Amino acid sequence: MKTRYVFFLVLLFVTAVLTGAIFVGFQEYKATLSAESREDATRTAVHVGSELASQFSGRRQTVRLVAATPALGRHGTDAQRATLRRLVAETQFSGASVIARNGTMTSIVSDLTPAERAALIGSDFGDRIYFQRAMAGETYLSEPISAESGNDIVTVSTPIRHNGTVVGTLNGAYHVPESWFADGVTASLGREDGLTIYAQSGRVVYSEPPQRGATTVVRNASIGDTGWTVSVQSSQRTVQSTIRAVTYLQVGSILAVVFAIGGFGWWVYRRNLHQVERLLEGFTRLENREYGTEIDVRGGEEWQQIEAGFDEMSRSLARFEHERREREQSLREFKRAVEHAGYAVFITDPQGTIEYVNPAFEEITGYPAAEAVGATPTILNSGEMSEDYFARQWETLLAGEEWDEEIVNERRNGTRYVARQKITPLTGEDGSVEEFVAIQTDITALKDRERHLQTLSRVLRHNLRNKIGVIVGSAELLVGDGGDVDEAVIGDRIVDASQQLTDLAEKERRIVTLLTSHPRRKRIDLAATIESVATRVRRNHPDSRITVTCPADVTVVGIDELQRGLYELVENSVVHTDGSATVEVTVDPREETVAVAIEDDGPGIPENERPILTGDADIEPLSHGSGLGLWLVYHTVRLSDGVVTCTDGTPTGSVVTFELQRADPCSDRDGERQNR
Repeated sequence: MKTRYVFFLVLLFVTAVLTGAIFVGFQEYKATLSAESREDATRTAVHVGSELASQFSGRRQTVRLVAATPALGRHGTDAQRATLRRLVAETQFSGASVIARNGTMTSIVSDLTPAERAALIGSDFGDRIYFQRAMAGETYLSEPISAESGNDIVTVSTPIRHNGTVVGTLNGAYHVPESWFADGVTASLGREDGLTIYAQSGRVVYSEPPQRGATTVVRNASIGDTGWTVSVQSSQRTVQSTIRAVTYLQVGSILAVVFAIGGFGWWVYRRNLHQVERLLEGFTRLENREYGTEIDVRGGEEWQQIEAGFDEMSRSLARFEHERREREQSLREFKRAVEHAGYAVFITDPQGTIEYVNPAFEEITGYPAAEAVGATPTILNSGEMSEDYFARQWETLLAGEEWDEEIVNERRNGTRYVARQKITPLTGEDGSVEEFVAIQTDITALKDRERHLQTLSRVLRHNLRNKIGVIVGSAELLVGDGGDVDEAVIGDRIVDASQQLTDLAEKERRIVTLLTSHPRRKRIDLAATIESVATRVRRNHPDSRITVTCPADVTVVGIDELQRGLYELVENSVVHTDGSATVEVTVDPREETVAVAIEDDGPGIPENERPILTGDADIEPLSHGSGLGLWLVYHTVRLSDGVVTCTDGTPTGSVVTFELQRADPCSDRDGERQNR
């Protein structure tokens, strides 16, 4: 999400929180105002009810006090009527009467005419509730009764006792509402408030409606123990006016907060956030490897410094990226070179633990990378090198110098090889050794060639000296004074020695060619090759019998000199047999190899020369020409990736068997590509 969106979301959140707080605060205040208004209405209703209860209580108390006057117990007397007149004159009662315990009215004082009063005297009021309640001992406030004047009359009745006995009731009557009633009750109300008083029966005793159009809150309260109820309709006009003012203030405050935060946000955006966005866009381009990117923040001095710093960093990254790509290209080229190198390369840490090996290492040593990595070079230790050799090696390497020596190692399969090993220590900036890089060149074949050539040289020098000695000695006999010398015999001896020297030279030439020319293997038609060898031997040795048993479609992998080696072996069987020699050549095709067995009936190959044929021993200087021939056969088969064995024949002679690899269908094309 872009920075501006995040910033604006934060602003919206802050705005929402502040405006919400303001809104909730004002709502709470308005709710408080409304609650206080309702509480005021409740208090007013309770106050009015208390006032009325107090008035009613006062009147009932007045009636009880007057009822205690002894004169009231004397029915129909002037004293009784005088007491009633004082009650009406001195209190707010509009009338008063006495009813005897039998229900007959005995006296009355009121604003009625004398005739009307006379008519009431002696009348039976025993069925009136206020009389019955008073006779029961209760000071009772009656329900309103409609008078002819249109007003409602309320009667307060209380029992009259004489010597502890109820002898009648005193009944005080007054009109409701009265001016004192209205003034006393409505004094605590507001100008716009309304008031309604209900008797116990629910009849409206007094009603003052609220001002027209005013919204009111109605609250009720009981008037003491009278059972009457007062209902106050409290006008909410003032409260509503205040709430409207508060609402305007609320809206204004919210708008002020919104505009203030919006203005502040816009100022921050234009002052800083806009530049931050440009800076972040630049970093995004750098993350996408668009090194060299420059930005334009267009801000104050601080932002100009940031812009300059960013541009310089971007240019530096562009330079570093260019250098990195060049290094990566060099590393890729180096890796390709190492991966395709013909020499083994392995890298170790300072403790000698192998961290990397190239494919040539796997091919030369036989150890796969998964097995070599994590091990140490001691897996290659053949036991041929002395402790002093390795001590000198570590001393040289830890001194930061290169080590370049030959070493005899052992492959995974147990065979040994000779390598020219060069180890280079890689050091860090502080000069400490961080890694060792070792390069091994397999020089086993070179060492073998050197050894074979040295051996061949010794054999050739020895045989040359012998044969030349024979020739020189024979020649001296011819030129000497001895008269009994058989010149023919001596001449034959010289010719034979010369021929042997020629054969030695030819075999030496062929062996040297094999050891130095790196002959390539190719697909060879074995049946045709053996038939050609047999034909040639038959032609050169007509007395010999050469038999060949070979399928017509047998092909093997070998070098061109394989035919010469077969010829050397067959001819060697013929020339070393007195008389007519018999040689049998048998070809046995197998699943992956082809075995060629050459069996003769002559004296066989001497035991001391058989190791030369099988490769178990080098040729010795005392060996004669046949030894060189066997050595030629061994190298021919070895370079054809074959093996040679030699056993005794039955009953005489010997059986020489060499086993070659069968050629697959692609071997011929592979051979052609190699020759090209």
